[in-house]
This record gives sequence, structure tokens and C-alpha cells, in this order.
Amino acid sequence: MRDQTRSSSTLVKGTVGYAAPEYGLGSPISPEGDIYSFGIVLLELMIRKRPTDPMFDNGLSLHELAEMALLGQDHLTDIVDATLIEAEIGPNNLSYRAARRVEVECHKRMACIASIMHIGVACSMKSPTDRINMDEAVHRLKLVKDV
Repeated sequence: MRDQTRSSSTLVKGTVGYAAPEYGLGSPISPEGDIYSFGIVLLELMIRKRPTDPMFDNGLSLHELAEMALLGQDHLTDIVDATLIEAEIGPNNLSYRAARRVEVECHKRMACIASIMHIGVACSMKSPTDRINMDEAVHRLKLVKDV
């Protein structure tokens, strides 16, 4: 009698750094995997670093970098894309009122960026059960938009 063994393999297509960690363990494609990818894209937009950037070769991830900055273990302004927080400043001799408006604008921008990064972190948690769903992500983004 011949030894008849069957084997099966599943190929998950995805880009390294954007595919959910559970896909590497053989989990099926799911909405939770999509929300993970969405969260990584949000963080990439705010930080201007790809999840495959060489700075993440030593075990640190884009998610962890953002999480540390949001928890105050790193300065958020040090990791955020500078073009997102630069204010439109005219001449260097701004009046006090104009300088104050620029400061308020920068503070509002940082609050929005931090809120978006919180959403990105909540979407890109390692465990699918710890991630927010897309309805919640959209709800939170709408709140940021209304600020």
C-alpha cells in the first residue's frame, strides 16, 4: 500500500510590515488583519517611516515607536514628520499676537497628530482581539476631523 499523505499550504499575499502578524502563523485572512494594515499606514503617514525602514531592523517596530512616543517615553515631536507640524510663518519679526497664533496652531496640529497616532496604535495591536474595529476607527477619525 502506498503512503498517501496530503499536504496543503496557504499563500498569504501581503507586503512585509503591513501584513498582520497572525498571517505569519497561518491564520486566515480577516477584517482584523485589514485593520492592522490600516493602522500601520496611519502611523507611516504621521511618522514618515515605513515599517521596513532600517531603523526597525533591531526588533523595534513602527507600532512600538509610536506607542512609546505616545506614552511619553520619547518626544512625539522627535518622531513625527516635521512637515506636518511646521506652521506657515512669514517674516521672522512676528508680533506677540502672531507668534501666539502660530503656537496655538502648532499645538492644535500636534493634538490631531497624536489622536491619529492613537488610532493607528489601536488598529495595529499584535493580537487581533486587542484591535479596534473599522467602525470605531472611522468614528475616532471623524472626531479628529471635527477638532
